[in-house]
Amino acid sequence: LRDKCILIVDDNPLIVRVLEKILEGCRQIITAFNGQEALDHVTKKMKGGEEYDLIFMDCLMPVMDGYTATRTMRQLGYKGPILALTGNSSEADAERAREAGYNSTV
Repeated sequence: LRDKCILIVDDNPLIVRVLEKILEGCRQIITAFNGQEALDHVTKKMKGGEEYDLIFMDCLMPVMDGYTATRTMRQLGYKGPILALTGNSSEADAERAREAGYNSTV
């Protein structure tokens, strides 16, 4: 992942710090604390002709949840992988994430 640009989106600062530590050494790690901030980052990057290599996105956040942000990113043409960060592990939650455009849940 050293040459990758990663976006971490979670309203829990502890989760963000843990992921930053795990992903230490990546070319670039950007953080956002709600879906709207994430959407703003992705839109800006896409306008520059680039995409994030990987997005870790919480499903439930204030301002804009991850489901809405992911769905909107997909509608705008973002094709990169988006992994759902969720404490909910039911098959219904996983299906909801897939329907929104997440690639997988963690």
